[in-house]
Amino acid sequence: YDGDTRHYSLSTFKGPLAAYYLWLAEQGHLTPQPQDEEWLLPMLAISSNPATTCVIQRVGGLAGFNDWLAEVAGMPRQTNFVYSWNNYGCRMGRDVIFVSADLRYRQGDAALDLPGGSALLRCLPRPRFCEKAFAPVELARFYARLARGEILNDDALATWKEWIEKDRSASALARTLPDDPDLRLYIKNGYQAREGEEGINYYNEAGIIETRYGTYALAVF
Repeated sequence: YDGDTRHYSLSTFKGPLAAYYLWLAEQGHLTPQPQDEEWLLPMLAISSNPATTCVIQRVGGLAGFNDWLAEVAGMPRQTNFVYSWNNYGCRMGRDVIFVSADLRYRQGDAALDLPGGSALLRCLPRPRFCEKAFAPVELARFYARLARGEILNDDALATWKEWIEKDRSASALARTLPDDPDLRLYIKNGYQAREGEEGINYYNEAGIIETRYGTYALAVF
């Protein structure tokens, strides 16, 4: 239902962000450091927001990530982006780092066919301010390409899977599946409790599920 429109992504963008980190390393654009996993693993395991800031800083900021989503991952710009992530500081030594917003998604960019006037910063499930957005169909397609080895090489994909793998209790998508000894869950969710007068909780989940019957890429918002 409305799977090709902008939805509030919550923390589901963190799975692709980890893939972007590995892609940069694979392409020789980033040299991994021992401390990186101290941020990547909490970002994926417990959805640590300060650790996510550190990862965004390590990959060079949001603009590069958004360009990669569009140009490498093949996700349409107007429905898949992170405009800002500036409420969570990353402590690096004595400094606390915050990341800059990608202003193209608020102010517009004619060359990229991005409208201005904050037109992109409204999304489902209600018309609300949406600083990070994905179209669930496009996110599922991203994970299908990732699973097929079209984005990362085999070694990088194996590392991504090791970092993000969850057990059944951590996945709403998997809890009702029949017993399957071959079940492997490579998923990232997102949750936000209802606030003020809004009256609804948000829960999203997306990723790759391997079963005895095959591999599936799913995104449910």
